[in-house]
Amino acid sequence: MGQALAEATVEAGEDWDTVYRCRQGCGPILIVSRHGDIPWEGRGYRIGDWVLRNPRDLYIQPVRMPASPHALD
Repeated sequence: MGQALAEATVEAGEDWDTVYRCRQGCGPILIVSRHGDIPWEGRGYRIGDWVLRNPRDLYIQPVRMPASPHALD
């Protein structure tokens, strides 16, 4: 069962991190943060100065964004 990001709990963290969490307690859905200096394969998707880390599959209609295996490392 899916959940829209608009339905998620949003936490503004330290160092520009924003974490979207499942309202049912299933954990983080998406972490948006500034990119680091060292690329890390499997950590997420870099978009300009930002990194999208998704420990869960994201569906951006009609696009699927597969989960990043190291998103929470």
